[in-house]
Amino acid sequence: MGIIVDVLTVVDVDTIIQYYNEKGHPDISTNRNQPTKLGYELAQNTIHMIAKFSSGLQHQGTGNLYLPVDAGDVIRWRATDISKNLGNAVILDRFKILTSNPKGIISQPNLHPVHDNVSSLNPSNPDGPPIPQMITTNAWEATAEARGTVMYTWSFVIVDRHNKVIGCCEWDPTINID
Repeated sequence: MGIIVDVLTVVDVDTIIQYYNEKGHPDISTNRNQPTKLGYELAQNTIHMIAKFSSGLQHQGTGNLYLPVDAGDVIRWRATDISKNLGNAVILDRFKILTSNPKGIISQPNLHPVHDNVSSLNPSNPDGPPIPQMITTNAWEATAEARGTVMYTWSFVIVDRHNKVIGCCEWDPTINID
């Protein structure tokens, strides 16, 4: 196994919800099996993939990412809303490879639990040491197997603060393995 390359996908879910609530736009799907396909412009304005900087990284902060990874490296995707999931939350749901040139560039991503230590300041003593909190979340992982370009779809679920599904969307980014 090579190195882990984290890709954080930041989704502006409030703008997506607002867009579909405006008069003249269709309703947003709440069916995970039939997500609403985001148009190119809306996806580019509301979805931003970010990876650790390295030589060759291109299109940082866009809906498409050029990753300089080697065969055997693991690509790990996670998602958050701009508010860091404090109101509505976004959850990456399904990944589907549309085209791969050549075939077999990345393995099919699998969902894995991630145990993480997140620290925050103590509101009762903000000058004191940070307070650690163990959390468990999920990440999707795939292994880079060859160089090339993969077009795929990611679908995601938007839930409100009561964990009610208020939207299911998908977009079709491209990833270049260099």
